[in-house]
Amino acid sequence: MDEKDLAYWAGYFDADGHVTGKERKDRRNEIDFRAGVTGSDLNRLEELKRAFGGSVVITHRKGFQWQKGSPVSTRTTYQWAISWKAAEKFLCAILPYLRTKRPQAETYLKARATFLPRSGRRKFLPQETWDARLNLLNCVKQLNGH
Repeated sequence: MDEKDLAYWAGYFDADGHVTGKERKDRRNEIDFRAGVTGSDLNRLEELKRAFGGSVVITHRKGFQWQKGSPVSTRTTYQWAISWKAAEKFLCAILPYLRTKRPQAETYLKARATFLPRSGRRKFLPQETWDARLNLLNCVKQLNGH
């Protein structure tokens, strides 16, 4: 992929992308960090999937919803989501071109650096690593306005 394409995807991510993280309630000491883009253009999201991996799902079906007593027309929206190494690769590729979402991408990459390659068996996670991940999770939430 050339620089022009990466700059395009960075702009697309700046406009409609997100970096999120959440604690796993079903597993102790785990946080899922993800990146993605939500939009109504399924073709663009499928292009992202072909280029970088991940998955595309429907997040809202076309129809009407009631808002303050009046029906509001809604579009079908889709979400491309990516995580782990694939998200790291994607964010590293577009990072030089990001403007708005650069802090979120950098925080994701810092969080990703706290994960070691899996070697089959789980090992004890040092408290300082867990604390660093929680700190980065809170940072992502603040950057996203939560």
